[in-house]
Amino acid sequence: MIRIATDKLKSGMIIARTVIGFEGKTLFARNTKLTDLYISRLIKLGVGSIYIKDGLDDFDIPEIVSEEVKLLVSSTLSKSFKKFSLNKSL
Repeated sequence: MIRIATDKLKSGMIIARTVIGFEGKTLFARNTKLTDLYISRLIKLGVGSIYIKDGLDDFDIPEIVSEEVKLLVSSTLSKSFKKFSLNKSL
């Protein structure tokens, strides 16, 4: 598997690792075949890159930062921005 920036994705590529959104919901499951619509949706949602099958996916590349940590940081930032926009202070 290889990690590719969403703006470099091509229709027909196969997702190698489930794509999780900022709220912890599954956006696209593993083995989903990408379409132009899916790619534009990933870009619109702010997903910077995803893992794509490249014929060498025998190796499971460990994440440097776990999904749980990413979700916690995303949630905390979202709450902080909302609080700031309402109160103009953190």
